[in-house]
Amino acid sequence: MLRSFDFSQSNWKEDDFLYAASVRVPYRLTFEQAASCIHNEHAEERGDEYAYVSMVLREKAHAPATLETECSFTSYGAPLLILADDLTTLPDGRIQYGRHIEVVGWEKGINVWELYPDPDSPKGQHSANLGRFEFPIEGGTRFTLFTHVNPDGTLTVGAREGSCTCTFPCPARVSKDFYAGITACEGKNYFYNFSVSE
Repeated sequence: MLRSFDFSQSNWKEDDFLYAASVRVPYRLTFEQAASCIHNEHAEERGDEYAYVSMVLREKAHAPATLETECSFTSYGAPLLILADDLTTLPDGRIQYGRHIEVVGWEKGINVWELYPDPDSPKGQHSANLGRFEFPIEGGTRFTLFTHVNPDGTLTVGAREGSCTCTFPCPARVSKDFYAGITACEGKNYFYNFSVSE
């Protein structure tokens, strides 16, 4: 099954997604709409220095699966794919990620992070880097960030820009049923589409 979303104006339904955030982010912002994409250009004015905007599909994905987004960034942006084992609705209605994996594209390549709530950690969140992979990406360049979730829940991450594609096996692991989505973080990020193929 393929779920595919074109983020150009009037071509997608925001109701297909849930806005959520990790425990360290107290606010919930929504993406801004441009003609050809969604973005977080003004998020710093509405939140904090992380300019964090995140959403996942309402319906869980199931391994094996492939997540892809075509995206770009400026100003030290870090567009990412998010794979969350679970979501919690807080008393005030905000949705918070439990344990989740971030597959982050940035100017020097791809970073993979595991995060989960931990009251004994700084800012109440455990963070562990599970991989740093070189694939230089110039700001303003449209590229595709992707993640293959293997049948056992392990990941293969990668990026594609023009005719160049790089893939990297990664020790990260997610539940076989997980929430899939995108996050804009740190700087200005632009998302043109998103898909989940199961």
